Parts: sequence; C-alpha cells; structure tokens
Amino acid sequence: GYEGSGNGFLVRALPRLRRLRPALQVYELKTSWRWTEGCPLEALSRSALLLDAKPVELNCEREEIVRGAQVERVDREGVQEHTFKEIYGLLRVGHYKTKPSDLETFLDAAGIIWLGMKYQQTYIGITISGIEEPVEDLRKAQELWLGRCQVPQNLTAQTLSRDAGLLDASRLRYVRMMRWCLHPDLRGSGLGERLLRESLRHLKTEAVDAVAAHFGATAWLIKLWRRQGAEVVFVSHGCDPSSGQHSVSVLIPLSARAQRLTKLLQQKLVGELLELLSGPLADLEGDALKELLVSLPIGPDSEDSISASDVWGFAWGARGLTHCRHALRRMICRVLRCGRTNWLPKRDEQILLSLLHGKPVLSEDKLRAVVRKLLSTSMPEGQEG
Repeated sequence: GYEGSGNGFLVRALPRLRRLRPALQVYELKTSWRWTEGCPLEALSRSALLLDAKPVELNCEREEIVRGAQVERVDREGVQEHTFKEIYGLLRVGHYKTKPSDLETFLDAAGIIWLGMKYQQTYIGITISGIEEPVEDLRKAQELWLGRCQVPQNLTAQTLSRDAGLLDASRLRYVRMMRWCLHPDLRGSGLGERLLRESLRHLKTEAVDAVAAHFGATAWLIKLWRRQGAEVVFVSHGCDPSSGQHSVSVLIPLSARAQRLTKLLQQKLVGELLELLSGPLADLEGDALKELLVSLPIGPDSEDSISASDVWGFAWGARGLTHCRHALRRMICRVLRCGRTNWLPKRDEQILLSLLHGKPVLSEDKLRAVVRKLLSTSMPEGQEG
C-alpha cells in the first residue's frame, strides 16, 4: 500500500521478490475501487497529495553527473512548486516509508533541514533531517523512561530512553536523518554515499549533541553508516511494520555527553546480546548480525567472560553441548565481532549463527568440527588450552 502505510512493498519487498523469483508475475490494479472513471475529485486528491510525483528523467551520461553533482541546503520556504514535485518524486519512489502525511511534516514542522544533491538545475538526491529537542521536563522524561508516555516528535530520545533504558538519553539534543534518497537511475554510482557524507558534514555544524538515525537492520546500511563514523547503540526487539526488519539506531556523538551515552548504550547492548539472540533478535538476518557484532567494541570484560576450558573440552573432548553451550556462544560472538570467520565456508558459518541464535543444533559432530577449525586459527593468546 501507499496511502498512510508507506511504500514498503514497492520499494523493499517487490525488488527482493524479483531477485528470488525471476519468473514472478506482477498484476497491477488499474480500475479504482474508490472513484468512478474520470472523477474530478480523484484527479484533485492525486494532485494535492502528489501521488503521481516522479523523479525527472536524466538525459546526461552518469559520469558527467557524478563529476558535476553538488550538495546544497534547500530553502523549503522558497522552493518552487515544480522543484518540490521533483524532490518529492525522489522521496516517493526512493524511500519505503514515504507517505502523503510527510508533505505536512516536511513542509511545516519546525527544525526540518533539507539538503539536496543537484546537477545543474535538477535535484538528483535529497536528505531530510530534523532537530529533536531535549525533554526538558524531568517528570515527563521519567515517565518516558518508565514507558508510561510517548514523545513521537523525539524519536531518538524515545527509543534510547524508553526502549534502550537510559534516562539520560532524553536530555540530549539530536539532529536525526529521516530520509536519504538518490535518483534510482544513479544507484551504484557512489553518489548515494557522497550525498550521505556531505549531508552529515552539514548536520555536524548544527548545535546538537549527536547526529542520529534509525533504519532497517541490513548489513550494507550498517556498514555504510559505520564508514561515516556512526556507532550502533540499539537494535529494536520487534520488526518495523514498513520494512519487516528490526531497526538499528546509530549515533555520531559530537559532545562529551553524547560520547558517554554512546559508550553506555554499547556496553548495555553487548551485555544483553546473547540473551537477545535467543529471544527477540532470533530472526535477525545472518549478514546483519555479523555486521552488528563487528561494530560493537570488545573490552577486557567480554574477553574474560569466555570459558576457554569449556570450549576446548567440547572441541577436543566428549563434553556435551548442554554443558558447554553458554561458553560456545560467547566464543562465537567474540570471533564474529573480531571478523575472524570470513575464511570459513558459508555452511560452517551458518552452523555457528544457528547456535548463536539459540536454534536447535542438528549435528553436534559438525558443530564440534567447526569449533576445532576456529580454535586452530582464532583462539586468543593465552587460551590455547
């Protein structure tokens, strides 16, 4: 659907279905169930809500556009109607969460920042961000932390205080990137990352504690944001209805307060991760999980928590899985976070991920063989047995 529910099926689900099923047949409803044919009210509503907005057609070579593209701040107060349709066309076809109500938010809400990528006189990319003020009322901040109220206009504070569980998260000022869209004909050109990087450079000049973003937990997005200096601080326990995926929250801390908060949030996530992977994060995709683990810091506490004797006893002895499961999961978590499994065959890596997710182990012998491979190449110094 589109009206009110976002563009998730067309932008996210359908392309994936086409990759998985090349012979997929798609049927599109042409006859409206709501309007009679030619009804002027339908034309009015579609025009008012920009339901037919599309990006402009590009008539230049990609290489020429890549060389000449520039990022600039867009004055939303003075933007012309045809330019706004051009920009909204990028949002409509390029982001799965775009819905008609965004028109009011992006045009009228306070603190909204538009940064457009332009080639000559044509917009080919757009980021839309918003300033999120701190929750100054201490009582309201405590009610938010206790889960007794919501502050939808402060999504970052709400997520990190109510869901991640740190009260201080609601006392910081954030700028949150809400949309990041590139012309569909320019994907794969490197312009998308340039648009993100230059938009973040602009946003860092705002008087805020941190730049924030919340997006679907996909490996390439986590990796992309990490290249910009972002830190993963939270993963939602439920799946977003628009994307069908868990949401990842990232911060680029700009103040000492934000740096402390980031460190605390990551420590909390590391401490809870094994339990989460057996519960609400059990369906997290394997590639996204690997990228998440690589993104988290490794400190002496997490290293010391590995029981080398249990891991070694399972691999080269006859100790049962039930007695060693906890130590094995910690060991697997650590080697994944160090990126030490890239050389493993995919089937071996999948065995490790299944155990990490708390799924039944189909063959202890196969698991034992994979653990032996890991210990032969990845065992930390001083824990060889």
